[in-house]
Amino acid sequence: MALLAAFSMEWFVGWQPCSLCWVQRGCLLAIGVGLGYRGFFAKPCAWCSRVAFVGALGGLLSARFQYSEVASGAPVCPLQIAGAAPNCAIAGAHLWLGFPLAAWGVAIFLVQLTRCATSPAVQGGEG
Repeated sequence: MALLAAFSMEWFVGWQPCSLCWVQRGCLLAIGVGLGYRGFFAKPCAWCSRVAFVGALGGLLSARFQYSEVASGAPVCPLQIAGAAPNCAIAGAHLWLGFPLAAWGVAIFLVQLTRCATSPAVQGGEG
């Protein structure tokens, strides 16, 4: 759902994603693949929960980095996509429902990380 919201903001609202936004989209895809495989086939698997956990952890780190850029207002993101991506501090500062997008990213990935960390596969309970 979060990935769909990110693409709709780009296509329909016209907000251009920054480099960290693309990293976060990749992490959302990893979460979707891991949890989707687990849910679709309805059988426990260790790799799918671990893929989702790594995606959530990577997304949380990139969202936190973007949030710190928004707070400082400085363009310090070392990732650039051929110079075509906007500044991460500007892209993450867009308001959605009263909060900056960077804050939404931190919240979404924190919830997903908590969800994945409590999975039995990540804790070593599945084979």
